Amino acid sequence: MNKIPTSKIFRQGVLSSRKLYIDFSFQFLSKNGRSV
Repeated sequence: MNKIPTSKIFRQGVLSSRKLYIDFSFQFLSKNGRSV
């Protein structure tokens, strides 16, 4: 009963990091020219 749901925490971490990465790449692309 003392077990921590590491899978849920890991999934949350992955989702949040992915969101951060997408936001960062989007800002980077929009800053460095729209010739994409």
